[in-house]
Amino acid sequence: MSRETPQRSVLFARFLHIGRLVVVALVVVALVRFVLVDGATMADALRSADPGLVGLAVVAAAAGQVCLWLSWRRLWSTVTGTHLGLRGPGVFFTGQLGKYLPGGVWTVLAHADLGASRHVPRALGGLASAVSLLVLLATGGAVGAAAVLGAGPPPALVGAVVVVVVACAVVLVPRVLTAVAERVARRPRGTLSIAGRDVLAAAAWAAAWWCAAGVHAWLLLAALAPVAVQDVPRTAAAFAFAWVAGMVVVVAPAGVGARESLLVVLLAGTAPQATVLTLALLSRAVFVLLDVACAGLGWLVARTPVRGTVDPLENGHAVRPSRPAENPSP
Repeated sequence: MSRETPQRSVLFARFLHIGRLVVVALVVVALVRFVLVDGATMADALRSADPGLVGLAVVAAAAGQVCLWLSWRRLWSTVTGTHLGLRGPGVFFTGQLGKYLPGGVWTVLAHADLGASRHVPRALGGLASAVSLLVLLATGGAVGAAAVLGAGPPPALVGAVVVVVVACAVVLVPRVLTAVAERVARRPRGTLSIAGRDVLAAAAWAAAWWCAAGVHAWLLLAALAPVAVQDVPRTAAAFAFAWVAGMVVVVAPAGVGARESLLVVLLAGTAPQATVLTLALLSRAVFVLLDVACAGLGWLVARTPVRGTVDPLENGHAVRPSRPAENPSP
C-alpha cells in the first residue's frame, strides 16, 4: 500500500503536467487563429483610426487590468487565507488566458492549479476564483444598469433596469455571496466566511475595472467615428452588458460572437454597425495583447528571487509548510 501511493502521486503529477501542456498549446492556437483570421481587418481599422485616442484606450484598458487583479487578489486572500505576494500577478494573469478556450471553467481551473503550485489547496483556489468571477459579473451588471439610468433610458425600461441593479446588489451581500459560493463548491453551510469589507473592496475594484473598460470602449469608438462625450455612459453600459453576456455564454471562447452581436444592438444609433463591429474587434485585440503581456510580465516577476516566502498564512504571517521530521537512524 505504501508503494502504491507514491506511484499514484507520480502518475497524477505527470497527468497534470501533460494537461498543462495541452491547455497552453490550445490557448496558443486560439490566439494565433485570432491574429490570422482578423489581423488584416484590424490593420485596416488602425490605419483609419486616431492613433492618439487608440493609445489612450490602451492605457485605460491597462489600468482596468490592474483593478481587475486587485479585486481578484482581495477575494483570493479572504477565501484561501493566503497572500501570494509577487507570485500573485503571475497566477492571476496566466490563469486569465484560460478564458480563450470554450467552456467557461478554464480560468477557474487554471487559477486552482497555479495556486496549488504555491501550496494553496486546489479546492480553495478554484473557489476563490469562482467567487471573484461572480463578483465581477454582479458589478458588471450593476455598472451597466447604472450607466443606462444615467443616459436616460425610455420610461418603459426604467423598471427593468432598476430590477437588474437590485439583483446585482443582492448578490454582493456577503451572506448571499457566501451561500452561493458554498452551494457551487458543494461545501457544508457555515464552512466559508467572506467579510463584508472584503466584498466591498473587491466590488469597488471590479467596478473600477468596468468603468475603465467603458472609457476604453468610448475612446476606441471616438477614434473610429465622431461621437459626443454624452455617449460615454451609453457606451460604457453597452460594453459592460456585452462583456457580461460574453462571460455567460460559456461555449464561446472569451465571448466571441455574443459580445459583438450585443454591442451592435445596444449601440444602434450611436455609430454605424460597421464601426461598432470594428470597435469590438479592436477592443478584443487590445485585451488579447494586454492579457498576454501581463501573463508574461507576471511570470517574469514570479521568477524573481525574493527573501522569505509568500505561501499559506499562519496567524496572519506567510509561512511555508514544515517538512515532517525524519526518523533518526537506528
